[in-house]
Amino acid sequence: MADASFFALFAAVFGGVRLLQRRANIKQVTENLRAIRALASTPITYEPCDERWQAALRGLEVPATMTALGDCLEVADARAAPMPIRAFASGDGVIFGWFALYGPRQLPAAMLWSSREDDSYVTRLVPGGSAAIAWPPFIHREDVAARRGIAVALARHRERIADVKGLRTVATLAELQSEITRIRARTIAWRQSQAPAELLDKDLRAALGRHYASYGPALAKRLSVEMPEARVVS
Repeated sequence: MADASFFALFAAVFGGVRLLQRRANIKQVTENLRAIRALASTPITYEPCDERWQAALRGLEVPATMTALGDCLEVADARAAPMPIRAFASGDGVIFGWFALYGPRQLPAAMLWSSREDDSYVTRLVPGGSAAIAWPPFIHREDVAARRGIAVALARHRERIADVKGLRTVATLAELQSEITRIRARTIAWRQSQAPAELLDKDLRAALGRHYASYGPALAKRLSVEMPEARVVS
């Protein structure tokens, strides 16, 4: 669910949290959150990564312990442009994921996946200060700071799944695309099953963290969704 576009948008969100009292900054944070939420509810498709996009992946080396599966573009209607990714999987196929570059500094970001029929384990290699909107309960997520590197993220992911049974395996780019599409479809279905105000509340709590109490209600109003209110029952 999350991708390099998410990371870049969240950098803007968290960079603005300290200055949310400024009207212009509140507007920008609101727009970024709206874009993140739209992308989280949009199906993705895949296209070949031709020469036009190869520069966007330059310098990303698949870890020595992984097998390269190829490059492709993730395409979503809610995204202004396709996102180039470099896919890989472990030798036994139980870990699969992708690399991408984000932001003006072209920093590497990565998503590592392991999945079963009913739940998935995700380890994100993300820039410092990045977060996420609400994830469904069947996705178990952990973040590793980008400065620690992909090797650390992979080691941590292996620890997390060491005792997990029944993991699916991925051996080709098409299988990786199919599995991520399946997980994303379940995630979208979960988001659609939530009451709109409750989902917004979950998203804001996840995205704002300790800043939620100060800025959550104001951002909810700007996002045009009424926040759930506690009611006194007499």
